[in-house]
Amino acid sequence: MNSFGFKVIVIVTLAFASNCASVAEERWATYSNPRFGKTADYSADLFTVLDPQPEKGDGQVFETQDGHGR
Repeated sequence: MNSFGFKVIVIVTLAFASNCASVAEERWATYSNPRFGKTADYSADLFTVLDPQPEKGDGQVFETQDGHGR
């Protein structure tokens, strides 16, 4: 293999490793609803706005900061 091909492989490998590291750093949280016995994992980095939980414990609304994801 020539040095150009080796450099390309190294660059692609480093870019892939860097991307994997950033995904691994994403924070996740778990929502639990004891009334219905259900849990759900969600991206705590993406869904940063939590509406107040209903008094009856019917569920939780998760929303993105820009309001585009709910």
